[in-house]
Amino acid sequence: MNAVTTLPAAPPVSHFELAQRKAKALASSDIIPQAYRGNLPNVLIALEIAERIGASPLQVMQNLHLIQGKPSWSSSFLIATVNACGRFTPMRFEVKGEDPAKDDYRVRAFAEDKATGERCVGPWITWTMVKAEGWLKKPGSKWATMPELMFLYRAAGFWSRVYAPEVSMGILTREEVEDVWGGAQAHVEVAAPANAEGTLDALKGALLEHEPLTEAERTVVETVELVGVNVHDALANAADRDALDAAADLIRALPESEHEALNALYDKRAKELAE
Repeated sequence: MNAVTTLPAAPPVSHFELAQRKAKALASSDIIPQAYRGNLPNVLIALEIAERIGASPLQVMQNLHLIQGKPSWSSSFLIATVNACGRFTPMRFEVKGEDPAKDDYRVRAFAEDKATGERCVGPWITWTMVKAEGWLKKPGSKWATMPELMFLYRAAGFWSRVYAPEVSMGILTREEVEDVWGGAQAHVEVAAPANAEGTLDALKGALLEHEPLTEAERTVVETVELVGVNVHDALANAADRDALDAAADLIRALPESEHEALNALYDKRAKELAE
């Protein structure tokens, strides 16, 4: 009777090792922003943040900008993440005053805690605050050219750090970083813009209050519109299971209408790689 040979079990793969493999696959992609391409440490940080806030790595990388080496959130992404966390009703804004350029104009954000029914109200953003902090005098400041939008974004940032700090993780918004270090001198590292035709209406419909877009946000949306095709290519051309799984993580960032076909492609490629 032949003896049965038992092979030793493969050593378990640590969470960090898995993250490194995923980061390596993502860093080699050409559809992620330039700040992450070939940069494993940056991608690992993005993976960690994505896991903590429940977002896809692609969403984090496209909305976590580096301005003069300092990380900062896209304000619209921060609002969307707060709204998607499920703890609060959608964030809204209370506005006092008719003219955003007048000294009596002020804005604060608010939402309702779904568990307790408490109305969570953020601090007022006023022209007194803007001028005292010197935001208006910074090089390239948008407070002089688009104050209405800046009031909304600043109110959202203040609110999130008071009531949902786990979402922002202590990271300032892009507008706040520019107010501190200067807008004109700040370098925002984002992916190169794609075809701009027909993209603005789609993003405006996704943003609260349908506010005008900044250049960085417009670039993000133009890039996202090409993601569906690129994710399909990444799945189809994945050389191994690690690359395939990394590409599959990007599916969540796409419209649900694309999920079924891409998930089917993932299953097909997984079987092919296993053979």
